[in-house]
Amino acid sequence: MKNHKTLLVLLIVLALAAGCSQAPPPETAEEILSRSVDAHGGKALTDWNNMSVRGKVLYNDISVYNADYLLDAEKPDKLRFEYDLTADKGRQFMIYFMNGELAWSQRNLLPSGHNPRLMNDIKRKMQQCNGIAYYAENSDKLIWEEDADVEFKEEETIIKTVPCYVVTSIIAQDTTKLFIDKEKYYFTQEQYPRVVRQFTDFKKFGSATLPSKIVENLESRYGTQVRPFTINEIKFNITMPEETFTEDMPEKQ
Repeated sequence: MKNHKTLLVLLIVLALAAGCSQAPPPETAEEILSRSVDAHGGKALTDWNNMSVRGKVLYNDISVYNADYLLDAEKPDKLRFEYDLTADKGRQFMIYFMNGELAWSQRNLLPSGHNPRLMNDIKRKMQQCNGIAYYAENSDKLIWEEDADVEFKEEETIIKTVPCYVVTSIIAQDTTKLFIDKEKYYFTQEQYPRVVRQFTDFKKFGSATLPSKIVENLESRYGTQVRPFTINEIKFNITMPEETFTEDMPEKQ
């Protein structure tokens, strides 16, 4: 009997200790994002000069190809990303560039010249290189919305549901909904006009904890296009070839 009482006391003490170790609920939208930044590695999210990402993407070009995906970024305003369908017997490869005030693309070695319409999309991709820290540091206003569940699907089957805090970020004219895992504080979903991006399978890349699986849902006049990415490698502060951000660079107008 004495042993049972001792065991009961021990269980109560352990339960109280576990309760005390849990952080109290966040009180503001700013605190939610701050905890998310910490969960992803804190300063490691932004403390880099350049970033190199390598992976694969299922890209629909009549048929679906397991294309190579490459992204190189250099602060403050240089970025290059590629979809190479020829890696899976496709016929296309597309490269998109930003260098300062210029944005251009290349399709099968044919350059486009400066294309101002690309600029906003490529700028956003540059911002996304900083993960949740971009919104934590740059939002003009944060609004804590009603909590919601994020559903992860394979085809039409729900395979996982993650309860999330929902925060709306307003930066100038851009409004973005941010979904933050209520338990781990991982940045789980990003939603802005015509685009929903979901993040899973978080891994350590350097000192940062980042998703190794990303699914982009893109709305267009042709319907919804789904692009699943698998990120195999992310490196920071490496030596990049000089021409990385200048290939077929157009002259300023």
